[in-house]
Amino acid sequence: MLTVESPTRRRWITLLAIFAVGLTAFAHNWLVDQHLTFVSSVQRSDHPIHTPLQRIRPGFTADVDMWIRYALALLEGEEGPRSHHTNVDNAPAGREVHWNSALTWWIAGLGWSWHKISGTPLPAAVERAAGWANLPLLLAFAGGFGWWTSRRAGALAGFIVTVAMFGHRSIYEGFMPAYPDHHGLIATGILGLMLGVLFMGGGWTRGDASLTGLAFFPSDEKSARTAAAWAGFWGAFGMWISMASLAIPIALVAFSGVLATLACHRSLTEAGARFHASVWRTWGRVGALTSLAFYLLEYFPSHLGWRLEINHPLYALAWWSGAELTACLLEYLTAEPEYRTATGYKLGRCAAWALPVALAPALVIFVRGAAVFAPLDPLMVRLHRTIIEFMPLMVRLQSDGLANHFEYVFLFPVLYVWAVLLLTFADRPARHAVWSMFTPIVALVALGFVQSRWALSAGSAEIPLLLACLAIAFTKPFFGATARRRGLTAAFAVSFLYLPGMTVVLRSQFQNWRDHVVPADEILALTHREIAQAIRESQPTGPVV
Repeated sequence: MLTVESPTRRRWITLLAIFAVGLTAFAHNWLVDQHLTFVSSVQRSDHPIHTPLQRIRPGFTADVDMWIRYALALLEGEEGPRSHHTNVDNAPAGREVHWNSALTWWIAGLGWSWHKISGTPLPAAVERAAGWANLPLLLAFAGGFGWWTSRRAGALAGFIVTVAMFGHRSIYEGFMPAYPDHHGLIATGILGLMLGVLFMGGGWTRGDASLTGLAFFPSDEKSARTAAAWAGFWGAFGMWISMASLAIPIALVAFSGVLATLACHRSLTEAGARFHASVWRTWGRVGALTSLAFYLLEYFPSHLGWRLEINHPLYALAWWSGAELTACLLEYLTAEPEYRTATGYKLGRCAAWALPVALAPALVIFVRGAAVFAPLDPLMVRLHRTIIEFMPLMVRLQSDGLANHFEYVFLFPVLYVWAVLLLTFADRPARHAVWSMFTPIVALVALGFVQSRWALSAGSAEIPLLLACLAIAFTKPFFGATARRRGLTAAFAVSFLYLPGMTVVLRSQFQNWRDHVVPADEILALTHREIAQAIRESQPTGPVV
């Protein structure tokens, strides 16, 4: 536990954090809604707008246009219940798509409800509901993860997670008002995966260990396996939303678990901690089975096939076998000398079947190429070069300016330096959690210099890393001798890392609302709306191509 308090006090502190985040997020959503309502009302008196969809949104939310069309196609009966085809592209036949259907169902459900309550025409109702669709999701996830964390690690940890989900810009950008896209759900999947890995202790339990700094090690095997199951569930949830965004973090979790055990297992054993390979097996089996369940929900029975750019049973098998191999390897590394030979034979037998299965997706993609993995298609390769999130991080920094990414350039590197210092000078057993959380971050940030989206994915892992660093800091009297000092230390860390970005976002939105400022991207959207009206007038009946 990061802090220890009574259950009643823990609940009240967590509820206070959820309420504060909810109130602030609601205020932000209200400001955005009022601003966009004003912008959407702007039109020429000699050219009134009568298009079914009229609401203006910020330029960075352009992808939301597609989600709204998916939701309308579902509600109007043009498409089936799953988002596997659209008639918006490749007119007039449309084309096959492979998005998760969860977001379509959510936007459609909210739009249909607002249509029934207010009597607003269905297209306008869906459009208006999309502006508020993220707020309930943010509150549910921030509250759920905060509550879970407070039960596992104390009220202060729960408070930090709840506030950080709103304050960490790479996470909150996915839940911004009027921006119901899959990025927030992806960030949620990675956060749940990493929190679960933190709480499962990498398979270690405290046992008889009395050493400080092991705050997040579970007390027993059952507790560790429960956390591992949740880590598997959230990883599989993220796979359903975006396989491309979760496959590498899931693999990095296993790699970091091995690395952390290599660095700390002798000192942990000497301190009295115990290792349980069953925890890793639980993580792999629950993750694989949940991933398979999401695949069947999305594709069974009409869209089964060999599309490996999406969640697929082959990835579930790879996850299961990879977790089994990780468990056997860690058993071998932590075995007593008299059991080393037996665990070595077990590791060899496991590797003989698990390694080929774990590598099967990569081998199939290597052999079949673009036939099973669409990103390898030459057209997709060229398109990706023009998409911002696929550009290298340095290109993004040069084009956007350092001011738009100051957290990644100036603030979070301080957390990384802190982690490196702890890995160098902290008590060796206490370093395990930092190794487990920091290794995926380093790898994802490094990948960000190839495609910037990976550096953004590292943001979700930075919250558990902060908790791991605080756990070690609180073992030092200067930071953690009293509850007051622990609270001040955590408040400083949260304010330093999360307050500046959100202050900039909220202040900018308040100024736009107060001064009726229409940014350039919204002026462009007004122009696009007039063009759409002119096209509809030129062809009042029949489909417009």
